[in-house]
Amino acid sequence: MLGQKEWNGRKIIAEAFSEAKIVQRRMQNDARPKYRNAQRSFLLNRITELEAQLVAKNEELEKVRAQKIDELDVFLNTPRDLRLMFERFAKDAVQVDDPMSKRNVRKQAAMPTPVNDRDCGSE
Repeated sequence: MLGQKEWNGRKIIAEAFSEAKIVQRRMQNDARPKYRNAQRSFLLNRITELEAQLVAKNEELEKVRAQKIDELDVFLNTPRDLRLMFERFAKDAVQVDDPMSKRNVRKQAAMPTPVNDRDCGSE
């Protein structure tokens, strides 16, 4: 009977109860996802898969970058005797007319010069 009593012509408790129900329903609706269909869940799964692939590709890219930087660093820090490279190029580049031979000469000229005795036996 408390809900039926009036205060200055208004049922205060009944009004408060109905307002509380409205607020409760609004909060429940806000908590639910707006689109509760299979297509949205499919898209969310696809987005998750693509984001995982993107992260994997970024990690792979960073690994390849690090490898290339190491290779470049090794190349730049390896001592080379330019006199030997020039002599080898001058000796092999004399009177070559065949394009394949020129290409082979360039490849040989680009070979690294031996740094230690262990590299001499590999040529």
